[in-house]
Amino acid sequence: MLLRSMQLISARPLSVAKLAVQPTQFLPIRSKRCSKTQRLYTGVATEPAQNSIVHQVCNMSTGSQSASGKPIAESKHSVCWGDSTTSWDLLFFVLKIADSSQSAWYHLPGQSPAVVELGITWESACVTRANAIRLHRPRKEWPDLVTVHSWCSRVGSSSWDMSQRIVEESSGLLLCDVITTMVSVDETLVKTRRLNDPEAIREMISPPALEASTIPKSHTARVSVADGHASKADVFNCTIEETVRLCDTDALGHVNNAKYVYLATEAVHAAMQAHTPTPAVCESVELLEQAETLYIDYSGQMRPGDAYTCAVEMSHDRIHCDFDLVKTRGGVTSDGPQRMCSLTLGMRTAATPEPTTASL
Repeated sequence: MLLRSMQLISARPLSVAKLAVQPTQFLPIRSKRCSKTQRLYTGVATEPAQNSIVHQVCNMSTGSQSASGKPIAESKHSVCWGDSTTSWDLLFFVLKIADSSQSAWYHLPGQSPAVVELGITWESACVTRANAIRLHRPRKEWPDLVTVHSWCSRVGSSSWDMSQRIVEESSGLLLCDVITTMVSVDETLVKTRRLNDPEAIREMISPPALEASTIPKSHTARVSVADGHASKADVFNCTIEETVRLCDTDALGHVNNAKYVYLATEAVHAAMQAHTPTPAVCESVELLEQAETLYIDYSGQMRPGDAYTCAVEMSHDRIHCDFDLVKTRGGVTSDGPQRMCSLTLGMRTAATPEPTTASL
């Protein structure tokens, strides 16, 4: 059933039988960052020359070019009912497909060796530093099939940005913009490591098609009464304590970057149940269907068994959560609470221009 659905979506139907050969070696397809579809094929015996074909079957990805002639990867994804049940679900879904779709750009035909090496770094020796999302369509207007355009838009000495634009597969209607900052790290996943040849990678990147202001600055800062974002009576503050569960982590052993969306969801609901917020804050929670922006700043790694606090602040147009590690699995942290992540969700408060067909 899965293969049949994939063939209907793919422009060129491919079968596993066409790829399978005598067992000579097994192709490890991004063992640390792979989707369910990719894991299905990790046991398919293939020759090295067939890697690109297997990758196309798993990701249903193709390539195109931007106006500058630089490569842009395209990946198709199905939007299931559970992926858009709530705004939190949709944001979690966007983070998942944005992360998995990055691999398509690193493995496009004709990529330079420096980009291929960057892809290896992404698979095994990097962490996500920040995620910025802007929804152009509410969850109820998302179609069943979307296309993710992915390209590298910035390269530093040890970090790089991936820009992604999610559009409706049939019409090209703009649905969402995503900017992800990745950082190369050593085997400890803590200390940064310089990229080997950033200049060669810069030759293959496309000019940023996403404006720097795609995420309003007012929606990336902590709720501040002093700045006039809300009156003091309309700001709700609460801190809860939780423990990292094994199901919140990924193959790297730390909390998955997308999981912070659900951790924030649980914190907001726990705070609402433990305390009586103001009417304005209650209204903001009801307005979550109008979620427009999400900004997540990752500054540390939490692991299973770690105890943490989540400080929740809510106003009429924003929800902000600070995750602080207070006790590791082995004991109390040496320097007191340590900031692990900050998350800010912004809601629409004014009329937003209708999104148009996206062009890159």
